Amino acid sequence: MQIERLFKKDINREIQGVVKIGPADAEQIQNELEEYVVTSELQKHFKSFFKAYHHALETETDRVGVWISGFFGSGKSHFLKILSYLLNSNLEVSGQKAADFFADKLDKETFDLITEVAQVPSDVILFNIDSKADVGSKQNKLTLVQVFNKVFNEMRGYSASIPWLAQLEETLDKNNQYDAFKDYFEEETGLSWVEGRDEIFFNMDEAIVALSKATSMTEESARSWIENGEDNYSISVDSFSNRLKSFIDQKPDNYQLVFAVDEVGQFVSDNLSSMLNLQTIVEDLGKQLKGRVWVIVTAQQEIKGLADAMSELDYSKIQGRFNTRLSLSSANADEVIKIRLLDKTEAAEDTLVLTYDQQEAALKNKLEFEETATMKFYQDRQEFAAVYPFIPYQFNLLQKVFTSIREHGSSRKHFSDGERNLLESVQQATRFLQNETIGQLVPFSLFYESIDGALEHSVRSTILKAEQNDSLTDFDISVLKLLFLIRYVDEMPGTIKNLTTLLINQIDEDTLELGKKVSDSLLRLQKEFLIQRIGNEYFFLTNEEQDVNREIERVQLPTSELVLEAGRMIYDDILIMKRFIYQPFPERKDIQYLFDFSQWIDDRAIRNGHIDMGLKVLSLYSGYTEDTEVRAVSAREEKVILQLSEEEQFDELRQYLKINRYLREQTSKSKSPVVEEIHLRKANERNQLQSLIKLKLQTALEHATIYINGYDLEANGTSQKRIETGLHALIGSLYHKINYMKHSFTKDEVEELIQTQELDLLDLKYSDENQLATKEIKDYLLMKNDLNVSISVRELMERFGSAPYGWKELDIIASLIGLIKEEDIQASLNSRRFNLNESDFLKTFMKKDIQEKMILSIRVKVSEDLIQSAERIMSDIFGMNHIRAKEEDMHKEIVERFSREQRDLNYIHSQYQYNSFPDEQLVKEVLQKVDRLVSITDSHEFFRELARMENELMDDFDELAQVKEFFDTPKMKEHYRNAQEKRKLYDQDKNYLNNPEIDHIMTTIQDILKMARPYHRIKELPDLIERFNYEVDSHLQGISQPILDALNQDKQDIVKEIDDWLEFAQIKRIQDSFRFKMEDLEKKILHANLVSRLLSYKGESNEIKVTTLRQIETTKREIYDEQERRRKRAETTRQEAEDVVREKDKPMVETPEGPQIPAVKEKPKKVMVISKETILPSQLVEIQSEADIENYLGTLRAELQRLLSTENVDALKLS
Repeated sequence: MQIERLFKKDINREIQGVVKIGPADAEQIQNELEEYVVTSELQKHFKSFFKAYHHALETETDRVGVWISGFFGSGKSHFLKILSYLLNSNLEVSGQKAADFFADKLDKETFDLITEVAQVPSDVILFNIDSKADVGSKQNKLTLVQVFNKVFNEMRGYSASIPWLAQLEETLDKNNQYDAFKDYFEEETGLSWVEGRDEIFFNMDEAIVALSKATSMTEESARSWIENGEDNYSISVDSFSNRLKSFIDQKPDNYQLVFAVDEVGQFVSDNLSSMLNLQTIVEDLGKQLKGRVWVIVTAQQEIKGLADAMSELDYSKIQGRFNTRLSLSSANADEVIKIRLLDKTEAAEDTLVLTYDQQEAALKNKLEFEETATMKFYQDRQEFAAVYPFIPYQFNLLQKVFTSIREHGSSRKHFSDGERNLLESVQQATRFLQNETIGQLVPFSLFYESIDGALEHSVRSTILKAEQNDSLTDFDISVLKLLFLIRYVDEMPGTIKNLTTLLINQIDEDTLELGKKVSDSLLRLQKEFLIQRIGNEYFFLTNEEQDVNREIERVQLPTSELVLEAGRMIYDDILIMKRFIYQPFPERKDIQYLFDFSQWIDDRAIRNGHIDMGLKVLSLYSGYTEDTEVRAVSAREEKVILQLSEEEQFDELRQYLKINRYLREQTSKSKSPVVEEIHLRKANERNQLQSLIKLKLQTALEHATIYINGYDLEANGTSQKRIETGLHALIGSLYHKINYMKHSFTKDEVEELIQTQELDLLDLKYSDENQLATKEIKDYLLMKNDLNVSISVRELMERFGSAPYGWKELDIIASLIGLIKEEDIQASLNSRRFNLNESDFLKTFMKKDIQEKMILSIRVKVSEDLIQSAERIMSDIFGMNHIRAKEEDMHKEIVERFSREQRDLNYIHSQYQYNSFPDEQLVKEVLQKVDRLVSITDSHEFFRELARMENELMDDFDELAQVKEFFDTPKMKEHYRNAQEKRKLYDQDKNYLNNPEIDHIMTTIQDILKMARPYHRIKELPDLIERFNYEVDSHLQGISQPILDALNQDKQDIVKEIDDWLEFAQIKRIQDSFRFKMEDLEKKILHANLVSRLLSYKGESNEIKVTTLRQIETTKREIYDEQERRRKRAETTRQEAEDVVREKDKPMVETPEGPQIPAVKEKPKKVMVISKETILPSQLVEIQSEADIENYLGTLRAELQRLLSTENVDALKLS
């Protein structure tokens, strides 16, 4: 049976390909109403809509918005058009209302609602928003209002293109002047008003005349109105609502007006202000007109799809305005196609059912996709019969193709992808096969023919050029067309398997042969740069894309760059292993070793090329092709070798690098928008390639052969796991003694080990565990010692830190500490023993520069004789009979004891700095010996030196016993120091003492102080000091008394001199100063402990007295002079007062208030104060007779007479 004969309706009948929203003739309307398929989904939508609409006829409501949503091909525009027919009370087709065509299509309840609604007087304004909006009007926030106003004017017969002119028409219409105006206009111009109004500015004068004639306006007023009409015109949502209200108020009470707007969602989706403008229009119409004006719109997305573009508040407002929301799904389009186009005759259905039963298994095996979204196949025989010669997935996939073509700009502006376009494509594909018999299927590539005319030239020219290419077959062109169709459909990747399934055109198709045929076509298309492969997917290329691909193909890329990039991806993105953690004991996770390793690809280092041990990946460019060659490399190098076997990823890697370089080179160049878009896609392609390459490299690593030490290694799991297995095996073979260290030390544990006084291997668990490692270290040092070769700590660390050991530094140090404590080895720094008791031992020991200087050597035992000598010394000197057995510990203990002695001797020695105590030389010599012993760090040298000093030390410490007793007994030091002080006093005063008893006592004291070791006679000193003090005090008292008597006499003399003058402050101050000086002198005399000092005070009181007397005499004269001046001033004042009275001839009356003459002290004499010593002869005077006396007195008298006769001297005062 031919396919053409399968269908109930003629497959070649005329079906409108695109739903046109706009005026339609009666025949077209009738055809649409008759053929409209009401699916089960549409049944629900019709019922929901007409219930809401009918409710508004009975009750006032502001819920007048209807939102019809559905993706391209769902039939939303067709549904809107059918609603407009059903709501328009003025529409009749062949004497029938539109509702009459749905009597058999709807359930009774819904049909009754529609029939009732059809009786209500109503008008429907159906329009496509894009076709009615001016270019660029989306940027105007009132665009929707202007469009609504435009179509409303158009419905009423007013000017649609000039809104202000429509306003004039409406005004004239209200005043019943519109018809007269039109007649006058036609009379003036010879044109009907409808013909001439769009060119109003060419017919302005005639229009002004007509307006003036039709109205009561003057020509001047009419001209002003028309010339300024545009400037004075404005439209807003509010004014538009008022216009509609005025219009509705003129209609019957139940009149309804419906705005049916197609594709409004696309118009407002990218413009928030337009969305809000739409919401405001619906809101105002609902509030003002109470359900008499409805707004029905279609949109690709549901209202919730707009939520991302607006605030929550705005979104809720939009949602609130469109309470009736109807959503059409793809199932609706499928059902329409089945009923309108593919509905079969009974005979055809029976034949197809039988065919399916025979071919069911074959079909299920053939119809398979990979890496796609869910694709619908035949569910049963009924579905096969319903959709044949199509496959169910094709309808949904075709919708996605239409959507993707439109979204990616591959179609012309008029390209429509609604349900009718889908219907047309299915019909056209069916026509291609109408002469074929049952068994033929529609290959998906066939759908290209239905859209070819609507595609952009750049796409069509690619196909046309391919069709003219003699090296390509018709099948190649079909593959190319198919690749274009799915170019932007993410749900259908262009793999060979998917392309094969899409191209099946026979129920009994040999898919293996078809697959091979597809592969060959793809190779030919690739060669012609018509398509490209990314991974396992193939993509259609436009002309511009082909040009870009050719430029990319010409990019020169050295193999070295290819290999290096592969290495970077492997090590930086796949393995991501900077270091490897090696665990020698699976059961001991705490013991870990961190290994750096080199990373290579072929002969190129990616990281850490200086490290021998590592990982090397061999690509096909490595030069090693034979298994034996690779084994030789692995035996020669300390590396895990991985040999990659597949080359495919390197082809893709080459393409990735070429694209990357091409895009970099194009960065600074100017590009057309088309090329810019291609570059963006290429960047995305590059990123996809990069991900794909990494995935393939990871797979290659998972299957790569691994070689170690000349043998291949069995390793399973992920690439990371396999590499880890290889590195673990490599490290285990290179570092085969790493497991000698069975305990891993922390820094705190090593510090604790250093501080431990005794090393007991039975108690120290980790020392036991690492004994193999410790023995290895000791044996190495013994070997070096036998060769007389010194070894530094740094050298030791490097040896045991590298293969075959690989031990950690802290673990090596722990073993060294154990050997040092066992006195098997010793460390020295700068020729000095470096002991465990050094401050910051570990910190210093770990410094690299110190390790280079620090030498390790085998320790030689100290001889028994030296040990015994040390034991004797410690026993005899300090009474220590139990000393530690180990020489290092013994050395430490002895040094500690001598260090305490050193501190004591340093203290004693410090006492000699300010005191002359006995045995200073002894203390100094012993301290030097102790200092010498304490400073020796080498045990051998220490014990030798100690033995050499044995006799000296014993004698010295015997003698030191009395010295220590002296310094430990405060009274002995005190008596000795007092005796020294008395000797100093005696030495200063001995020429003045002249006392035999004092001399005798001091002689005895001096004898004791002169002794080298006076300790047994110090007990005599207290009594001698007491007797010395008594004798000296008695002698001092006899000398001080006459001096004190003279001092008291001097004080009395001064008191007499000032007794009558104490009323004056000046005299009082002199008295205070004199008293202070005399009291201070008296204290000195009373506390003087030297005769010489007492004698120095003898004339001091007289000097003070003489100085004071001179001050007194001077001050007396000054007081008298001041009193005399005051007296004279008072006397003068009094005389002047008497003269005044006398001039007035008034008697002088004495009054107590008159001027008083102050009293004046008696004028003091002019006294010269001199010291007696100044007038006595200073030379020696010898008196032997009376005559000598007279001569001496005569000299004294002459001097006194001379002084007394001096000018201004009335008297002499001798002191």
